[in-house]
Amino acid sequence: MAGHPTTDPASPVPSFQTPVARRFVHRRAVAEVFLTDCIPCDTPDTFVLGAQWPRLHAFYRSGTGRYDTMLIVETLRQATIYLAHTRYRVPLGHPFVMHTLRVDASV
Repeated sequence: MAGHPTTDPASPVPSFQTPVARRFVHRRAVAEVFLTDCIPCDTPDTFVLGAQWPRLHAFYRSGTGRYDTMLIVETLRQATIYLAHTRYRVPLGHPFVMHTLRVDASV
């Protein structure tokens, strides 16, 4: 497993070194891929995911200097599609339609 050392081997730590292959998250530019790693856990259908956000993004930017909530939404969208292709055998090329995705973020 790539990642940072951890004192608890039961708690996997994802790598944040490189983005996953863009085809698995339906992105054309590697700069738009936020997901970096996926580690399956002992519990079925449970994963630890890594993501890295850009310091400044041309589209996902807020006027307050904080990360835009849409970065969270896009990261969740990428995670959903990535898991579908890599863990649940949904063939590449299948379109995805998400009718609803709700995110509540508070600081």
